[in-house]
Amino acid sequence: MADLNYLIKIDFGGDVNVESSQNDMPKNSAGEKVVQESKAVGINKSLVTSGAAALMVGKTAFNFVKSNVGTFTGSGYKQEQVNTGLKLIGYAAFAAVNPIGAAAALAVDVGTSAINESIKQTLRRKEIEFNRQKIGFTSFNRSRE
Repeated sequence: MADLNYLIKIDFGGDVNVESSQNDMPKNSAGEKVVQESKAVGINKSLVTSGAAALMVGKTAFNFVKSNVGTFTGSGYKQEQVNTGLKLIGYAAFAAVNPIGAAAALAVDVGTSAINESIKQTLRRKEIEFNRQKIGFTSFNRSRE
């Protein structure tokens, strides 16, 4: 079986070049090819690790705060505002990457929200009618239906 090694050069312009490089690899004393780890110049591994840990802690804290705005303020309306704002920011970021996909996702979200709201209103109307019958309120204004 032939021992082939490939060197992949990635141009950040979008092109990917693949070149065969049999003799470019360094060899050890036994004549075997040694794969060297590439080290980023100027980046300390502990700095990267601590940055990743700080990012994880920050993300967890942000998720906790955004999920509990309603609990902290006592307002479900403010929680809905925060959720809607974050959803819109997400759609804007998605639209920057894929406008067609973002439009489709937004249409599905608006459609499901409209269906859910319609179901909630129907259930509220039925509950109100049931409560009216329960207390003996029998006159009903049919002109509003």
